[in-house]
Amino acid sequence: MNKWSIGLAASTALLPVPALAQAANASAPAAAAPDADAPDAAQEIVVTAQKRSERLRDVPAAITAVTSASLQELNAAKLDDYVARIPGLTVSQVGGASAATQLSIRGITTGSGGNPTVGIYIDESPFGASTIYGGYTVPDLDPQDLQRVEVLRGPQGTLYGAGSLGGLLKYVTADPDPTRFFGRFQVDGSAIDGGGEGYGVRAAANIPLSDDLALRISGYNRLDPGYVDNVLTGERNINDMRFYGGRVALGWQSGDWKVRLSGLFQHYDGNAPVVDYDSTTFKPFYGDLKQSRVPDSTNVKQDVGAVSLLVEGDLGFATLTSASAYNRQKMQFDNDYSPILSPSLAPVFGIPTLGFVSVSPVKVEKFTQELRLASPATNRLSWQLGLFYTRETQNALGDVVPIDSETGAVIDGLPNIGRSDLGASFREVAVFGDMTYHFSSAFDVTAGLRYSRNQQHNLTITSGLIYGDSTNNVRSRDSAMTFLINPRLRLDENTMLYARIASGFRPGGPNSVTPALPQSYAPDKVTDYEIGLKSELFGRSLSLELSGYWIDWRDIQIQRIAPELAASYIDNGPTAVSKGIEASASWRPVRGLEIYGNIAYNDAHLTEDLPTNSAIGVSGDRLPLSARWSGAAGASYSLPLFGAWNGSLGVDWRHVGARLGAFPNAGQVRYQLPSYDVVDLRAGISDDRWSFSIYAKNIGDERGQGADINLGLTRVSVIQPRTFGVSAAVKF
Repeated sequence: MNKWSIGLAASTALLPVPALAQAANASAPAAAAPDADAPDAAQEIVVTAQKRSERLRDVPAAITAVTSASLQELNAAKLDDYVARIPGLTVSQVGGASAATQLSIRGITTGSGGNPTVGIYIDESPFGASTIYGGYTVPDLDPQDLQRVEVLRGPQGTLYGAGSLGGLLKYVTADPDPTRFFGRFQVDGSAIDGGGEGYGVRAAANIPLSDDLALRISGYNRLDPGYVDNVLTGERNINDMRFYGGRVALGWQSGDWKVRLSGLFQHYDGNAPVVDYDSTTFKPFYGDLKQSRVPDSTNVKQDVGAVSLLVEGDLGFATLTSASAYNRQKMQFDNDYSPILSPSLAPVFGIPTLGFVSVSPVKVEKFTQELRLASPATNRLSWQLGLFYTRETQNALGDVVPIDSETGAVIDGLPNIGRSDLGASFREVAVFGDMTYHFSSAFDVTAGLRYSRNQQHNLTITSGLIYGDSTNNVRSRDSAMTFLINPRLRLDENTMLYARIASGFRPGGPNSVTPALPQSYAPDKVTDYEIGLKSELFGRSLSLELSGYWIDWRDIQIQRIAPELAASYIDNGPTAVSKGIEASASWRPVRGLEIYGNIAYNDAHLTEDLPTNSAIGVSGDRLPLSARWSGAAGASYSLPLFGAWNGSLGVDWRHVGARLGAFPNAGQVRYQLPSYDVVDLRAGISDDRWSFSIYAKNIGDERGQGADINLGLTRVSVIQPRTFGVSAAVKF
C-alpha cells in the first residue's frame, strides 16, 4: 500500500465479494499488463469524483481527468489551455464584466449573471459563493500545484450539492511527500503575433521534515500578453493580465491517519480581451481587435485566499473524512457605462465629454465543514454518509462615477448618479448519503439522496438619480432534495455499461426590491437521464468512452423587469432541455505515440417561452453559448534522441461550433457567435533533469468569440491570436 494512501480495510468488510477487490482498489494493477515491446497501455488514473479513490475507467459517470503530466506537455498555464481535452465544457469570459469567467457544461446556462451552474471544488471543499457572486470567479490554479483536474459532466447534486446543475470542476492538488526532497523551476516566454509579450516564472519544492511529515511550497509570477487596442486612448495591447501567487501545504501521516493543512493565495489584475462588435452586422465596429473605452474604465482585480484542513483516518468499519475550509475573495470590476448613460445625462449637465464608470468592489467570504463516513468499497453493501455546512457573506458596492470621457478624470460637483450597497449572507446545512449494492462481481447499483436547507439575508441600500433612494431588508428560506440512481454492469474486465438518473439544483434566494414585487425566488432543478459505455481494447492500448444524455431543466431562474417601478428582480421562469451525445477515444498504437479525439453533440433549448418583461426567447430557441457541435483531436509522439535525451512532438486541434449569444432585450437582435477552429503545435527535448520546449498556439490566427453582452455596441470576448512561446524547466 502506498504510504500516503488510506486503505479501506477489506478485513472488516461484511459479506465481501472477492472478485470486487481488484476493481474497487484504486492501486490494483491492470489485469493484463502489456510486455515491454507492446504498444503503450493506458496509464492508470485514479480519481475521487465519487468521494472515493477509484480508477477512472471504473467510475459509472461521464468524467474527464487531465493529469499534471498532460498539463506540462501542453505548456498549460491556465484553464483555457486544456479545456479542449474536456467534452461539453465551455469557459467564457463574460464581456460586460471585464475578466469575469463563467463555466457551463452541456449547455446548462442562461448566459451572464445568475447563480453558478457548475460547482467548483479544490480537493475536498467547495470554492466560491453559492449565489450570483460565485458565478464570475473561477480560480486558475497553477498547473505545478496540481495532481490533476477532474470534470464531471451532468448534475452532481447528491454528493456535491448546490450549484452543480451542469456538473463539477474539481482541482486535485499535489500532496507533500515525506520520502524524498525534490523540486522544479520553470521559465516561460511568449509573444502574440501583432500583440504583446509575456513571461512566466514558477517554482515548487517538496521538503521532508521527518519520516511522516513533509512541506510542499510553490510560487509563480506570470504576465499574459495583451492583444486588444483602445482606439479612444490610442493604447495598444491593453488586455494584458498579471498573475502571481503561491501555495503551502503541510502533510502528516501516521499509520492509517492523515492530516493536511494547506493555504493558497492568488492575485490577478488587468483587462479582459473584449472587442466592440456591431450589434446587427456582427462585425468588428472599430476594426480587428479594437475597442473604445474611457481611460482606466475596464480594470479588474481579484485576490483569492484559501485555507483548508483535511483529516482522514481508518476507523476499521469505515473511513472518516473531515474537510474544513475558509476562502476569501476580493474583486473589483470596472465597466464603462458611457454608451448607456451619456446620451441622456450629458445634455442634462451640459458636459459634452461626460462619461460614466461603474466601480464595483465585491468581497466574498465562505466557510465550509464536511464530515463523511465511508465503508470499505469491497463490501457487498458499501455506503457513504455525510454532513455539510457552509456560511457565506457577500458585500458588493455598485457606484456610478461621473468622469471625463477623454481623460478618465473624475468630475466632482455633480449629484449622486447612482449607488447600490449590498450586504448578504447565505447559510446552508445538508445531509447526504449513498449506498452501493453489489449483486455480483459484474453488476451493482448505487442510490443516493441529499437534503439541503438554506437561509439567506440581503440588505440593499440604493441612492442617486438612476436608482432612487431605498432600503430593502429581505430574508428567504428554501430547501431541496436531490437523488441518484446509478446501475453499472461490467461486461468483462475492460468494458463497462452504466445508466444514471441524477438531479441537481441551484438555491433560490431573496430579491432586494420594493415590497410590491416578489420578495424571493425558488430553486431551479435539473434531472439527467444518461447511459454510457467505457471500454479498453487491444491490451488496453485503445480507450473508448461514449455517453448519451437527456437533461430536463425546470423553474429556470431568470431576470425580469417591472417597467412601472424601473426595477429588476429574479423570478422562476420556463423549462428547457439539453440532450446530446459525447464520445472520446485515446489510442496508443506504438510505443511513444498517443492519438486522442473527442466529439460532442448538444441540443440545449427552451421548451417554453420566456415570460413577459424579461429577455426575449421562445420555445425552441437555443440556450446561450451552447454549440451544437464541438470536438478536439490531437497526437503526441516521443522518441529517444541520444544518450538520456528524448524528443517529443505534438499537435492539437479543437472545433467550437456556432453559438447564439445572450437572450436579447426588447428592440435588440440576438448576437451570433460564429464557429472556429484552433490548431496548436509543440516540440521539445528532455532528459531526467532538464526539459526545453517551443510551441505555437492558434497557428491559423482564428478570432474565436467566447461571450457577449449588449451595451449599445456588443462587447465580445475574443480568444488569444497566434502565439509563439518557449519554456525551460529543471528538476532538482
